[in-house]
Amino acid sequence: MQKFVKNIRLLINAINSVTPMGVAIVSLSVAVLALLLEIAKVFS
Repeated sequence: MQKFVKNIRLLINAINSVTPMGVAIVSLSVAVLALLLEIAKVFS
């Protein structure tokens, strides 16, 4: 699990170095994913 978190941090750092918008995009993606998981729980 810690390795997974570390990989995400590295990915975010890589995106951030390319463009500041990258962080906003990643944050939005994570928020959408969390929302989809919540919706899946409601329907299951």
